[in-house]
Amino acid sequence: MALGDATTEEVDPAVAPDESFIVYSSRHPQQHDKNRLHIAFHQASGWSDPVDLGDIVNEQGSNIEARLGPDHRTLYFSTNTVSPALPALTHAEALKVLQEMQVWANDNENIWYVSLAPWLDEHRGY
Repeated sequence: MALGDATTEEVDPAVAPDESFIVYSSRHPQQHDKNRLHIAFHQASGWSDPVDLGDIVNEQGSNIEARLGPDHRTLYFSTNTVSPALPALTHAEALKVLQEMQVWANDNENIWYVSLAPWLDEHRGY
């Protein structure tokens, strides 16, 4: 696995205490893309090729600051993803959606979390 070559920028590594995997943020600055979270696994020959955590985790925002929770299976990260606005049926619902957007879905960085279990469990099967 090559990190930090001339076409990518890898930042914010979170390494498992037993060094069995690493989660980090990667982007291609020349393509003006957003940071996406990846996972790679330690193998006898070194690190595996990185696996993008997919759109379910990365969604639309830029995802940075990967940190592992105490269980080492929960990933906490910062994202500026904005949840899609659904059409409001009433004036009161529209005000509630607007209020929520001003609090957390505001295009500022917010802390989200996701279980790494699907990727860790799949890797264990190899």
